[in-house]
Amino acid sequence: LSGRRRITSAKLEMIPYVPLRTHSHYSFLDSTLSPQAIVNLAKQHGLSAVALTDTGNLHGTVEFVQAAQQAGIKPIVGVELSVAEKPVLLYVESAPGYANLCRLLSRHAERANKNGDEASVADQQRRPYRLDELAGGTAGLLAVSSEERLAEMFRGSFYRLVAAAKVASPAVACPAIHYAAPGDRQKYDIVQSIRTLTLLREEHPEKRAN
Repeated sequence: LSGRRRITSAKLEMIPYVPLRTHSHYSFLDSTLSPQAIVNLAKQHGLSAVALTDTGNLHGTVEFVQAAQQAGIKPIVGVELSVAEKPVLLYVESAPGYANLCRLLSRHAERANKNGDEASVADQQRRPYRLDELAGGTAGLLAVSSEERLAEMFRGSFYRLVAAAKVASPAVACPAIHYAAPGDRQKYDIVQSIRTLTLLREEHPEKRAN
């Protein structure tokens, strides 16, 4: 009609989903998946990329990268840490970033050993990091967390983990993946019970119920 603005349909760009918080069995007693299984799942679902973010270690990196390259899938290398009781996901953007991440993990392990920490491997890798441990070695790394204080360390490379109405940083959704299909839930619960030294149906703060 005369005087009215013509309404045109907007073309929406569909961004393919990429799993950014996937754990393998190198997250000791916290996953039923191998790095190869993660890549196989990504290929099965037609994904172009997938991230491996094991808890506190990079032990599965070589196996994961090689499997992804053979499958024609982009591997995203990362790690999940705990800072101020909040999860922090660090992703490698470059070779210097990988070197910085290796140094960060090594320094944390050395500090635990110097303090006479005799905790299990799984407990050591879950041991919280102090905020100052991340300072000075963040080049080439991208961080995702709900801990906004990290934004100062990762200028231009920080994303908020949980979306909210008003945040100072861009937000990204990262649901955690620890097993492949609903039918694998019981196997994962068994693994969790071994990790927490509890009965299968016994509740524990470190058990993931969802």
